[in-house]
Amino acid sequence: MTTGGISTLFLCLLLTSTVSSWVSSAYPRRNYAGATRLGAAPFINGVAAAGISKEELKSLKQAFVFACQDQLVGYSLDEVIILPEAASRSIPGATGRVLLLVQSNIPDDEVEDLQCAISSEIDEMLYSDPPCLSQPILLSIEKETPPRTDLLRHMNALVTRTVEMYEMAVPLARKEAGPSEQLQQLKPTSTVQVDGAMVVGTSGDAFWDTSSLLVFDDLITDDLRKRLLDVVVGREEFEEEWDGTADGPDPRRWVRGGLMDIPDQEVKPCWGLSDEAVDDLCLHHDAFEEFETILSGLFTNFSVSRLPVAVLGDSVSPMTANAPTHGDVFGYHIDGDPMMTPPSPWTDVYGRYPNRQTGKPRFMSCLIYLNDEWSDSWGAPTRFLDVASDTHFDVQPQPGRCVFMDQDITHTVIAPAEAAGQRPRYSLVFKLLLHPKVHDQDMNVLGANWPDSVLVGSANQ
Repeated sequence: MTTGGISTLFLCLLLTSTVSSWVSSAYPRRNYAGATRLGAAPFINGVAAAGISKEELKSLKQAFVFACQDQLVGYSLDEVIILPEAASRSIPGATGRVLLLVQSNIPDDEVEDLQCAISSEIDEMLYSDPPCLSQPILLSIEKETPPRTDLLRHMNALVTRTVEMYEMAVPLARKEAGPSEQLQQLKPTSTVQVDGAMVVGTSGDAFWDTSSLLVFDDLITDDLRKRLLDVVVGREEFEEEWDGTADGPDPRRWVRGGLMDIPDQEVKPCWGLSDEAVDDLCLHHDAFEEFETILSGLFTNFSVSRLPVAVLGDSVSPMTANAPTHGDVFGYHIDGDPMMTPPSPWTDVYGRYPNRQTGKPRFMSCLIYLNDEWSDSWGAPTRFLDVASDTHFDVQPQPGRCVFMDQDITHTVIAPAEAAGQRPRYSLVFKLLLHPKVHDQDMNVLGANWPDSVLVGSANQ
């Protein structure tokens, strides 16, 4: 289960040469009056706009009016060269919307303040009603103008550099080459589709869309399951083993209130990993690397990465674990939705879009049930909700069972039954991105010759 998500706020973490349209709640007012009197007035000049229409460029002047007046900086967007999208070939899925500016007479350590001011105004335009911009923009303020013949290549490089700078598409760690051919032939035990609806993509075209979940019962060995469990419960850390069956989650690793799934209600908070334990999950573990190697072999048509910090900030971990016990109360939530990502470096590069849109990174989570044994009488399924029809689909826990789900699926945990006693139902969650390997890749084709999906609720339309 996730504890962070859609409402995460971000700080403005920007570098001088490349800046994201990341919300900055405050930036200092600069006094450039002395420089103006000396004839060295601070100024920014628009050079080129890639993937931005002339109409949008006119609207952008409003952002510059407010930001530059407040910062006492002159500006001009009158001679901006309109270019096609700067969609770097090495970064499939990027919007390629880049605005290149050149500054003069602004100290290096003060350029960030101006960038934050402009970026904040651009974000306001995205949220206006109606919005003045179709998608976010990657903003770069530089000291020199690239040669005109090299502008598009330069802006392509800006996109690539930003992705690398914020580690947005780092492939999963891999051990030695595994049996990828066997993995590609592996089929899920079941596939399910929920939340059927017509959605509008970034191109303005409407298409029928459903969210998917996949259940695999033979993806990992029992030995790997045990080693993953050892990491989650901290057996590598503590000499004395804790009897979770009799006493519940180990308080050296888990804390009440670590997971507040239903805020503002008078129920006992749920067990969640301590901050130190979450940090430990994100470190190198041989068992995790082995599992990530399996993931890479299973989804060979994609470049699979962990959810980067650039999407939702460092308060949302790409790794988490759960230990629900009898009596806990949980609420429905989603892990993430690329259509609802807050202003960030990620949105500046990839924009906002429906999950599973052609050619865009797909947000998925992988849930692994870890207990050595789990009786049907103990319950504790993961429940997936089809919101439109108010129907649900339950996946029952089984040792080593892996469940892949689109992150925009509404889901919850059902607490274990009384028969489970104090026994926690352990699970581990990997939050993933499936990046396209080519432009305009079909993101719905995850595997070949997989079984037909069970259609739940509105998906059965």
